[in-house]
This record gives sequence, structure tokens and C-alpha cells, in this order.
Amino acid sequence: MKKVLQSILVLSCICIAVFVVSCQDEENETRQNEETLSKAAPLTGLMKRVAMNATADDNIIDSTSCFSVKLPVNLIVNSQAVTINTENDYHLVSDIFDVTDADRDYVDFVFPITIVYPDYSEIVVQNEAQFNALKESCQQPDPEQSNIGCISIHYPIRVFGYNSNFQLAHTYTIHNDMEFFLLLFNLNANEYYAVDYPITITNADGNQVIIRNNIEMTGAIMAAIEDCTVVEPVCNTSQTNFIQAYNHLKGLNGVLEEFTMDTHTHEFSFSVSRTGTICSIGYKAEPRPTPIVYLIQLVDENNNIIYTGNHSFSDQTREYISIPPVTITPGHVYTLRRSISSYLVGSGIGTMLLKRGGISTPFLPYTNGNITLLHSKFYGGGGMDGPVYDMLPQIDFVFRPN
Repeated sequence: MKKVLQSILVLSCICIAVFVVSCQDEENETRQNEETLSKAAPLTGLMKRVAMNATADDNIIDSTSCFSVKLPVNLIVNSQAVTINTENDYHLVSDIFDVTDADRDYVDFVFPITIVYPDYSEIVVQNEAQFNALKESCQQPDPEQSNIGCISIHYPIRVFGYNSNFQLAHTYTIHNDMEFFLLLFNLNANEYYAVDYPITITNADGNQVIIRNNIEMTGAIMAAIEDCTVVEPVCNTSQTNFIQAYNHLKGLNGVLEEFTMDTHTHEFSFSVSRTGTICSIGYKAEPRPTPIVYLIQLVDENNNIIYTGNHSFSDQTREYISIPPVTITPGHVYTLRRSISSYLVGSGIGTMLLKRGGISTPFLPYTNGNITLLHSKFYGGGGMDGPVYDMLPQIDFVFRPN
């Protein structure tokens, strides 16, 4: 009888212990589930934007936010060989731009290179033609889907993975943004996860903040979106669409580059295939003892002036001046105009292309990339009031697609 009672007592203790452990497990599971998120959760989308590849960080070398160039990469910058090993080396390019007295600043890649998209997918690019085609075909993301670059997560962090029954299935140790993004990106609809708080972030002010739960994480990211300083895309004057078109046309049989058109106004009309902005104008002045002040204007098809400014340019090389970004949209015709005052007699000379006598085929309109050059005009002090299709003044502009 005594042995029976002892057995019952032992069994009861075991049951109580199992019950206590079970309750503790359930309590732990419930505690974890309070922070559990799905693939469709708004915070998942926000954290993906924080962790996605920051494609705008290298715009000084590739002039696009659609993708970044995988490092290390070898470049030719204004005829100087440069190797970019880490993000800390990007300043080497701007340093060369600052000290080089060149007609234009340019960056050439030593191919092949690898480009990396915001979702960390990669493409090996074999040559410049393929690179330019990928840039032209790239569509900018919706702002609400773009990278949030003013907040950073301190790694490593731990993430718990749950199955559809909210049972702990995996524990992940995440070491960097790419691992975190891919974990969130590859979640299935019936998979769930929870960040193992607390974690540390650096906010838009550069301060380290401890995050203890999803609510604090959401608040920190939303604050970063509000506080983040918007960085303007680089206004890259190297190998613009216009200069590429100009150089191509200059190489055609029967086309000459001249420096003798002395009318007061040189202009050409153009259209674009994508919405974007014009951020810089490039011109080479006529050599004069006293620098000439040129009136530079952008005019829309209704003759509304959308930019106007008086500028002097170098008479040795083509010089670029920055202007407030002017929005240009498809389906409209715009005119870029450079004029001088009528009292500067004989001072209207500028660089231009024209067709040799006897060549009947005009070279305009001509399309390169996102721009189409339509026709030109030269007037004031002589010249032609009507549009011409076999002449083109060299007035460069930097068009930056959105």
C-alpha cells in the first residue's frame, strides 16, 4: 500500500512539473507571438526598405539610382586609373573632378562589371553598350518602395521564424542588411517571424537608439522618413545624351563642325521620352578680351520661359553651370536657347554642326537615349528665322530621368 501511495505521489509530481513547463512554454510562445509579423505586415515593408541595397550611394560613378556597381571596381576617371574597393573610396572620383581641368568630367568602367539591384539581384555587364541599355530601360521605384537610408540597424540581430501554427521553426542570426532583406523578401504567405528585441539602431541624427518592440521600430523608421535629408541625384556632366548625339552626328559623312555662325541667337528644339529634370547647361564661349555674358533660356512649346539666366563660360573648354532643376515631360517640345545682346556686333560665334553642300539628307531629327533633337534656329544679325534640320548648335544640357 505504501509503495502504491509513493507511486501515486511521484506520478502527481511529474504531472505537475509537466503542467508547469507546459504553461511556461505557452507563456513564452505567447510572449513571442505578440511581436510576430507576416510578409504582408506594414512593418515588414518598412524594414525591407531599410535593409534593401542602397543604390544611390554610388551615383558619382554610375549616375543612376536604379542599381549600384559591385565593389571592387576599376575605373578610368578623366584619364586616371582608379580602383574603388569600398564605399569610403567614392571621394577619390570627386577629388579628381575637382583638380582636373578637363572639357568634361567622365567615368569609364573597366568591363566586365557586376551591377546590383535594390533586391540584391545581380547582372554581369560585359560592355558599355549593355550598361547604357540597362540604365535607359530602368524604371525608378515608387518613392514609397525606395530605400530608407537615414536609419541603420546594428548587426548581428536574431530573428525567430514560425510556421503557420505559430510554432517556433527556426532561429536566424542576421549579420547584415542583405541577409535581413532576403529573409523578409523570401517569406511565404504562411510563414511568420519575430525580431528578438532589444536591438540597436542609428537614427537620422546619428544617435544610437535601443528598440524594444515593433511599435518602437515602426516609430523609429517613420521618424527617419520624416527627418531624412533628401539627397539630390548627381547631375553628371560626363557623356550626356546630347554630347553623345552630337559626336555621333559629327562623325557622319558630309557633316562638319564649324565655329563661324555669328548670329545673336542659337537654339534647338527637343523632346524627351521620360519625365525628368534638366540640372545643368554646358557651353564654350567665343574668345574675347572681355568675357561675353550669354542669356540662356529654356522655353516650352507655348513660348513660356521655364528657365532664364545670364552666364559667362570658359572660352577654352566647354563649361557647365548648374541651374535649379527644371522638370521636362514627354509629349511636349522644348527649346534650349543661347543669346547675346545685339550691341555685341560680331560676337555671336559658336560651335555647331552643319551639312556640307551637296548633301541632301538632313541629320535631324535624331534620337539618343531619352532625348530627340528636332530642329535648330539661328537668327538675329542675319541667319534663318525658320527651323533647319541640317544644323545643330553645341549647347549641352544634362537631362536626369526620374
